[in-house]
Amino acid sequence: MNSHVLEFFLDSFFYGDKPILQNVRLCLKRGDHLWLRGRNGVGKTTILMCIAGILEFKGFVRTKLKPVYISAAPIFFSFLSLDENLFIFNMPEKPEELKGLLKKRVDELSFGERIFSEIFSFLSKDNILLLIDDCFSFLDDEKLSLIFQKITVLGREVLFVSQDVRCSQFAKRIITLENGSLVQSL
Repeated sequence: MNSHVLEFFLDSFFYGDKPILQNVRLCLKRGDHLWLRGRNGVGKTTILMCIAGILEFKGFVRTKLKPVYISAAPIFFSFLSLDENLFIFNMPEKPEELKGLLKKRVDELSFGERIFSEIFSFLSKDNILLLIDDCFSFLDDEKLSLIFQKITVLGREVLFVSQDVRCSQFAKRIITLENGSLVQSL
């Protein structure tokens, strides 16, 4: 896998009879922060879900990292506290940035607090590849900045989809998805 921590190739993907993606090749380097952008409905989420193993596709994913897919859909159990969820998900390290939220039940957190807590919590795990699907618009500037500071300090790789223009300040590379193919942007 040379210097890449992720190699992804998707031969084709269809929704019903409609081809959405064809001949998509994507590589992530160590420490990469890759912003995958494009219009709604062009297949960005589909790519993340294929990499995460949620959708079956014709092609391959090569990585030694564990993909963690984070979207607007909750990962944590809403009826448990954040602290109890961290225990269940085997996350013994309690990040300082979450201390004020640990005793709250997840269903008592605001949407932005839940997204922040889930992303920040998974950053404490080793050997993960964060796949973040259009969650950043729910975060204020401070929380978004804290997430990317932590990602950078830890040297984590992240592939994210977002319509949020603030992402341009955090992306190391930007790739645009157009007409079912990737176009290198930056």
